Amino acid sequence: MGSLEAVGRTTVHRLIAEEGSVLMPGIQDSFSAAICAKTGFKACFDQVWPKKCGHMRGKMVVPAEEHAVKIAAAREAIGDSDFFLVARTDARAPHGLQEAIRRANLYREAGADATFVEAPANMEELKEVVRDVKGLRIANMIEGGKTPLHTPAEFKEMGFHLIAHSLSTIYATTKALIDIMKVLKDKGTTRDDFDKMVTFSEFNEMISLESWYELENKFKNFTPKSLDS
Repeated sequence: MGSLEAVGRTTVHRLIAEEGSVLMPGIQDSFSAAICAKTGFKACFDQVWPKKCGHMRGKMVVPAEEHAVKIAAAREAIGDSDFFLVARTDARAPHGLQEAIRRANLYREAGADATFVEAPANMEELKEVVRDVKGLRIANMIEGGKTPLHTPAEFKEMGFHLIAHSLSTIYATTKALIDIMKVLKDKGTTRDDFDKMVTFSEFNEMISLESWYELENKFKNFTPKSLDS
């Protein structure tokens, strides 16, 4: 899901990007929200399902108070465990920034550890989020999206605590795919363009292929004791 880095004085790092951490859109009731929290969901947002990217048109959101109940249920399910709950609101586009800010504060009161007002449209709106949203604040960086791009240092100075780079790796991968497909179309071979890609051996080293060979050999001739007679 991309990276999420801390920019303020906090020890929280890469929260949403961790293995097993996914968003939970369209949760229909507080019981389901509690189950999702128990099973590893770390962020929830208030869009109506099917969910769209936060910088796309045509988003709709559920009633704020309904979503707050889900967050409270998730918080109850989490208990004292080491779990960081993020609440995102997509209300900026359909209902305006003030409603998005209201929702963010409501979700924090319901139990969210950090809040995420999606798609502020300019620097003034970012400053307004910092001024009016309480607690830990997240900013989302989408290349070419609604929100202007800033560095961690700039966000820290503004008053944000975490930055999400939700699509940066997907966009970079897409560009690399287009570039190498153009090479194949124009030249019919990649033999002079290894600088645009990793090689077989480089990729195998990246994924620790030798360790998988070792595991394969370890269990190749394995026989359960109950069958060893």
